[in-house]
Amino acid sequence: MIELTLSGRFAGKKLPESFFLETIEKVLKFLGAKGNFGLSINLVSCQEIRKLNKKYRQQDKSTDVLSFPLIEKKQILSNRRGSAIIELGDIFICPDWNGKKASREDISERVAHGLLHLLGADHEKSPLDKKIFDKIHRATKQKFKTIKNWQDQI
Repeated sequence: MIELTLSGRFAGKKLPESFFLETIEKVLKFLGAKGNFGLSINLVSCQEIRKLNKKYRQQDKSTDVLSFPLIEKKQILSNRRGSAIIELGDIFICPDWNGKKASREDISERVAHGLLHLLGADHEKSPLDKKIFDKIHRATKQKFKTIKNWQDQI
C-alpha cells in the first residue's frame, strides 16, 4: 500500500493520484521492495525549488527534482513491521525546470528518480546505484514494459 500526499499543479491542472501511484508502484516492484510506504510529492515552481536547493544543498540554482528522505536505506531494508507504514520522505519536482515544460513522461521519470533517493540510492556515490538509476530512467521512458527487475542487464 502507498499512502501518498500530493500538492501542486502540472500545466495548470492537478494530475490524478493514480498517475503518481502507477510510477511509484512500478519502481517499488522493479526493486523488489515490499511493505507499506508513505511519501509526499510536491510540484513546485523553479523559484521554490531553487530556494530549497540553496537552503539544503547549498546550490543556488534550480533543479528538476529534490528528495528529502526521512529514513535510512538500512532501516528500509531491515524493516519487519508488518503492516506499519514506512514514511519515506518528500519529493519536490519542478515541472518547468530549465525553461522547458515537462511532459507527463518527464514527471514520471522525476518521480522515479526522487523515489530512488528516498529509498537510499545515490547515483553520485555508488556505481551500482548509478546503474539502477540509469535502468529506471530507461524503464520510465519505455513505461516499464521491457525490464522485469533492476538486476536484469546490470
